[in-house]
Amino acid sequence: MSNNRIKQFNFRRKILLSSEKRAVVASATVFLVAFLTTLIASSILAPIDSSNATGTTVTANINASDYYLNITSHDVEMNLSSSITGSYAAAYDTITTKTNSPSGYKLYVSMERDSDYDASHPGNALYKNGDSTVSPFISPTNGTFSSPAALDMNTWGISVSNTSTGKESTFFAVPLLNSPQLLQTTSSANESGVDKRLDFGFAANAAMPMGSYAGTILYTATANANSSGNNELLVTPASTASLAGGESVVITTSLYTNYPLETDQVGVTIGGNTCTVTAVVTNASVGTKEITCTLPASATAGKKDVVVNIPLFGWNKTLTEGFRYGDFWSITYMQDMTTEICNTVYTPSNVVGAAASIITDKANYTATADGTNQVPQRTLYDYRGINGTGTAANPATGSNVAAYTVKKLADGNCWMTDNLKLTLTAGQAVAIAKNSDGTANGTWTPVASTGDGSATEALNRNTKANDATTGQWYYSWWAATAGSTESTGGTDAQNSICPVGWRLPSVYGTVQGKSYGNLTNVYGITTNGTSSVSGDYTSTLESNVLNFARFGYYYSGSLNANNSYGYYWSSAANNANDAYGLYYNSSDVRPQRSSLKYGGRSVRCVAL
Repeated sequence: MSNNRIKQFNFRRKILLSSEKRAVVASATVFLVAFLTTLIASSILAPIDSSNATGTTVTANINASDYYLNITSHDVEMNLSSSITGSYAAAYDTITTKTNSPSGYKLYVSMERDSDYDASHPGNALYKNGDSTVSPFISPTNGTFSSPAALDMNTWGISVSNTSTGKESTFFAVPLLNSPQLLQTTSSANESGVDKRLDFGFAANAAMPMGSYAGTILYTATANANSSGNNELLVTPASTASLAGGESVVITTSLYTNYPLETDQVGVTIGGNTCTVTAVVTNASVGTKEITCTLPASATAGKKDVVVNIPLFGWNKTLTEGFRYGDFWSITYMQDMTTEICNTVYTPSNVVGAAASIITDKANYTATADGTNQVPQRTLYDYRGINGTGTAANPATGSNVAAYTVKKLADGNCWMTDNLKLTLTAGQAVAIAKNSDGTANGTWTPVASTGDGSATEALNRNTKANDATTGQWYYSWWAATAGSTESTGGTDAQNSICPVGWRLPSVYGTVQGKSYGNLTNVYGITTNGTSSVSGDYTSTLESNVLNFARFGYYYSGSLNANNSYGYYWSSAANNANDAYGLYYNSSDVRPQRSSLKYGGRSVRCVAL
């Protein structure tokens, strides 16, 4: 199943199981019926026809892409009678595996047990009436998969048949669950099915009491990966605030099997440090393996590679920079901000001015969740720099640095409290964000101005970079929304020129939680987030917390109303010519004012 939240992982798999006997993995039960006397000469019955046995089917559907993995097997019964000096009986099973997964599968065999019953009762023996407390029992052969052997008396085993009709003469012991034997590997889809024949055999003499001896083996299939690299793992959450470790993450893999892996069969490292595995489960709804591990205590802030190693199935996958250690106080770039990181500091109260304490480092931050007046503040840098080329490798010294003051505000969001300063140049692509979730939406290349102020040009006559009078950047709505042509009233543009991880604020009716209307409500300026309110609220809006400013607007190539009016674009269109934004002056605040799209106005961004 496709998972697009961070565009890392192509397939997640849903398993649908139907079985007349088990709902775990395909199974087959071996029954040995021994009638032993001293009066009748031994007789070996011909192997039963597996078509007469009851089948066990496992069906696994990968719902997003309609992949499936189907295993069909049969119960096996061998009959031995009239033994004086010892006899041998055999039967066979044909395992048929079907898949339309383009990379094929691996097929394994094992017992259903992962250990011996005790020191004297092997987990891969066959027990009378299935009772593992009873002795004697039919012991596993000494033969191995690589060195199969003829059966000793009162032993049993299986063999991968090299013929379609004749039974084999050498056998190997079925391994326990925690070390399954690979039987078959395919590398392509085969919807007509691939058969694999296994021969079963046992030998017994008069020393073995008559009766039925049974045990259960499992056939396990794992779908081969259908993609590579970053599309194999998903880490949730993608970041943690705890640099001291001790927190847990869940890693969803594309390993597609119901095999019950133990924690010691899985290895996970994050940034080269061991993430201690505490649980490995099969997600019943999607069929993938989910690994829970505790983060290493030696973590340092930054993006880290995640490596998952499952030697049992030859599985080793790396998610490059797939996990981010950090909190509000440790990140460097605007693009490092996430919802989780914003939430690592408490939401402050709505006080401003002298009542608000602006805290700029972790050492002085002692806030609790009780409406604190401590406002967390950081300086973060835009990867893209001021000119949008992303060449500012050293934020402290680079000439292309775009630095922004970021605060956690009383609406629960992290806001830029500086205006965006990104120079747009015709023909030069810049990275853009999606307004819906802040994720990267590729690049946008502005076009040269024709002077008509239409949506067909993004760099129209009212886009102004670094105005000499105010030192600010002004954008048309089309430029702020990366060339959007949205004209439906109250509908948000898809993109913005905000950094990845951020979006343009909306208006109250479209994205209420991240809107100018909600922000002005929280700070006691407005009451419904849509209507204008009379009064001088400049002391609140231009306070040490919100830091808005009346930088005016551009119209017909000229700066207007500097120091009188403040204009800030939202993501919401009103119609083909107008869009909404925040407007205020010394006597009026309008969180949802409609203005001409080609007017040059300020831009602020809010983190997702």
